[in-house]
Amino acid sequence: MTIRPDWMVTAGILFLAIALSGLIAFAAYFGTSQEKPDHGIGSVLKDFLATPIFIAFLLGLVVSIVISIFEIPGADAFVDLFSSFFSTINHSVELLVRIAVGLILHPLKAKTFLPILALVICIKMILQPALVLIEQVR
Repeated sequence: MTIRPDWMVTAGILFLAIALSGLIAFAAYFGTSQEKPDHGIGSVLKDFLATPIFIAFLLGLVVSIVISIFEIPGADAFVDLFSSFFSTINHSVELLVRIAVGLILHPLKAKTFLPILALVICIKMILQPALVLIEQVR
């Protein structure tokens, strides 16, 4: 069992994760609803640390630290398998987000964007070529 030299990178990422977790907990403390009478930091931290997102983040962080610090036999295959799996999931999630945003958008009325469109067309099709022509003539 040998320790790799990139432990400092892992420590830097861990420090960043701890700082961001503190900021999120701070925001959750001040963002609690008025219906809850208990605004103590302990209850907010308990609610925050028990979320599935934080637990998955913590487990992923532990696994990445273990893989990056210790040379575990077969870890490269493990990393390659999950990297390709999650890149596939990432591409499908991007598509679903684009579809969701497309469903949220609604068509605009032409009178709201037609003057701006006419201005852009005039600048790009008339003014810009005229300025280029004037510069070439000099």
